[in-house]
Amino acid sequence: MKTITYNKGFALSAMAASVMLASSSVNAELMISEYVEGSGYNKALELYNTSQENSVDLSDYQLVVYRNGAKDNVTTFSEMQGTLKPGHTYVIVNKRASGELKDKASLITNSPALGFNGDDPVEIQRIATGERVDILGVPGASEKDLENKTLARKADVKNGSQEHDLNQWEIMSKNSFSGLGYTPDGEHKPTSAGDKPEPEPRPDFGQCNDESITPIHEVQGKGFKSPLENKLVTVQGVVTAVYDSTYFVQQTTPASSEYDGASLAIQVYDSKNKPKVNDVVYIRGIVKEYKSMNQKTDGTMTQLTEIGNDYEKCRESSGIKPTSLLFTTNTNLESYEGMQVSLSNKNLYISSNRLLNRYGNLTLALDGVRQKPNNLYLPSSEEAAQLRKDNARNSIVLDDGSTKSNPATISYYPNLSDDNPLRVGTLVNGGLKGILRYAYDSYQLIPAAEISIDNSQSLRPESPEKKAPENLRIASFNVLNYFNGLRNDDGTIDWKRSDKGKARGANSAGEFATQRSKIINAIHEIDADILGLLEVENDGYGEYSAIQDLVNGLNKAFEDDPETHYEFVRTSDKYIGQDVIKVAMIYNTHRVEPEGEPTVLKIYPFDEKTKKHRQPIIQTFKYTNSNEPVTVAINHFKSKGSSCDAMNDPKDEFGQGNCNRMRVSAADTLGRFLKDNYDNQNVVILGDLNAYAQEDPVKVLTDAEAESHEMMTRDDSGQYKRTPTTFKLGYIPAVEAKHHKAPISFIYDGEVGALDHALYSPSLKNKVDNVIEWNINGYEMPGHDYNTEYKNAENQQDETWYQRLVNSDSPYRSSDHDPVIVDLALNNIEEEEEEEEVKSSDLKPAIIKPALNNIEEEDDESGSMGIPMLLLGALTLLGRRRKPRA
Repeated sequence: MKTITYNKGFALSAMAASVMLASSSVNAELMISEYVEGSGYNKALELYNTSQENSVDLSDYQLVVYRNGAKDNVTTFSEMQGTLKPGHTYVIVNKRASGELKDKASLITNSPALGFNGDDPVEIQRIATGERVDILGVPGASEKDLENKTLARKADVKNGSQEHDLNQWEIMSKNSFSGLGYTPDGEHKPTSAGDKPEPEPRPDFGQCNDESITPIHEVQGKGFKSPLENKLVTVQGVVTAVYDSTYFVQQTTPASSEYDGASLAIQVYDSKNKPKVNDVVYIRGIVKEYKSMNQKTDGTMTQLTEIGNDYEKCRESSGIKPTSLLFTTNTNLESYEGMQVSLSNKNLYISSNRLLNRYGNLTLALDGVRQKPNNLYLPSSEEAAQLRKDNARNSIVLDDGSTKSNPATISYYPNLSDDNPLRVGTLVNGGLKGILRYAYDSYQLIPAAEISIDNSQSLRPESPEKKAPENLRIASFNVLNYFNGLRNDDGTIDWKRSDKGKARGANSAGEFATQRSKIINAIHEIDADILGLLEVENDGYGEYSAIQDLVNGLNKAFEDDPETHYEFVRTSDKYIGQDVIKVAMIYNTHRVEPEGEPTVLKIYPFDEKTKKHRQPIIQTFKYTNSNEPVTVAINHFKSKGSSCDAMNDPKDEFGQGNCNRMRVSAADTLGRFLKDNYDNQNVVILGDLNAYAQEDPVKVLTDAEAESHEMMTRDDSGQYKRTPTTFKLGYIPAVEAKHHKAPISFIYDGEVGALDHALYSPSLKNKVDNVIEWNINGYEMPGHDYNTEYKNAENQQDETWYQRLVNSDSPYRSSDHDPVIVDLALNNIEEEEEEEEVKSSDLKPAIIKPALNNIEEEDDESGSMGIPMLLLGALTLLGRRRKPRA
């Protein structure tokens, strides 16, 4: 059969080509047909009209670029105009690219969207609906898989894809762009810059103070979108602020009664004209509703665009007095969009600092940090529903006003450093003034001056309280992908690979040295006798394994303490499950002795077929001070991020995330095993259950208030079914019982809660002497961690973010989860007193006053579980116990 070879460097049979053309969609649609990520600014995207009959209106589409892979940081590009003929290509090129590449352009732009660096997924999106049309790359992933490459769509790919599939692409070397402009059938059908239709001429531009002026409040309107969207309007007002390619203009007169409640200001996108603050300007442009990202909501920012030469400075003014604004959960901030305001609040606290050094963002909330509703109330309760609504309205973001990522300093807090952090729970003092805008699904205040803070209620916690000498300390700690590199035969270290797949964690020896130091310092201060670990590299127990490396480091840190020497629990299997990470357990050989061999749960849903959870380890120890035994189970259940739709377990409707039923199955299996094998014994469940305190999986393991929960079972044919369970283990949540408050170990989306739990059996309820949440990680900004990415920008003192933010000797931000610590008085003396049952209605919401940091007072098989429970007794895995070192 004859083969047609195309200019893009791939081949297709004539028959396949004819089938492809014949089956092309009659409805015109776009797809990405070539991607160029070359040296310097050699960046280009080629779009292709897949229809052979209908043209595409390019103005109906926009490009969405996920900066550095982040789902919550995107750049949109909607400059495409005109129509793209059937079967033709459209090439967009960076303005600073080489002349050879720009010669192939249909459109040349200086938009940051054409500044991708190999880890920026690119999506075509319909503007009207936000619908994805095609995508290259995986949002949420940070790998630079597209760096220094040209990718061309294979000829048998006829339409765009909803998910990234690298198999659809031919990969070519850096700076290969000779195929730009060629269609999949080998024809040269580019759209040249001259093909774009000329815009209709505008009426003559007027002059300052003339009758053509439309009051800004009429442009804004009383709703969330302008009634004059896509219209050409002329406005006049005072420039109140200038940032990069935007500035803000505000009228000096109040709105007419007809437009009461409408904003008096507007954002202007204008890269040509350069006004100064307090200039009175007369400008004309097109009204647009701007979405700054692939937003979760329909919110937009009204702005004036396409100014060009339609700009005149009328005069200078003395400025505009900021409008006083009291922010409450009922304030209609849309009425102040674009305006210069002065917040009268004195009760705004930092609730998220995650994006501070990356994008200059700091999220504030009223009266303290916000609590995850499901951490305080049952997910389906009216109280949880109300708190979700309240939290959604209880947020305002401080932003530096810049479009640049990784700024050298934060304009409103220039002294940010490891010694001068901005922790969650910090009070931002009153008197905030600046421009209010809408971007990234939130209202943002761009401060006009530096902020001042009061961190007295959110100081970094000192080392946790020392345990009493007679007490046994048990703790858990997520070590955030502790990977020490794969050792090659020649002794070199590969930081990209691990025994079970792609490595996580540190990607260089320097990063690992910092990570290791921070984690060892934290564990040294915890001083646990038994420590459950999460996210340890699953690479066995050999000389160069991650767990051995960690234990070596700890013993070095404790070398002057004759009473401390750590060993790890060794299972009979080299690997624990097939994930690249595992749970692990270490213990102080001078304080406890393992009794028997460890058990690794491998039955559903911890089996190799399901592959959703890390397999738990269960080990019994004898406390040498009293000879009393205690059993510890360390766990890491399936996360809330990735989908379990293929298992008939869709996202929960009450905010419990993806795979909630699968986590209930894990809790049910773990609970039944402990009930059958350790009933009436001293047992502590530790780990990341990926469930907040009042969610179903935790309730299965405690005195649940609900009668039944849905879980997933798998029948003999391999089908997953939703099955109710009324099982409850009846263990006691340590933090709630000791401190009568909701626990906190993690911060997500600006809300605090606990994914990491310590639950103990009823036999221990009078033996728990102390419970500590050591908040060293969740409240800290990620910029303090070991990673070097996004920390190279230098301030005026030539200090990088890494030098300013990262202290390798500090335990702060050693992970993203906080350690949980439980001290047990195991002295074989039974107490007579009874502890009252803890109910969610008794818990204090740790959300209003951020005394959360006062830790002493208180931041991806059958219907009957498939395997008969009779087999559970056979789950103990035989293995060698390591001998203590001399």
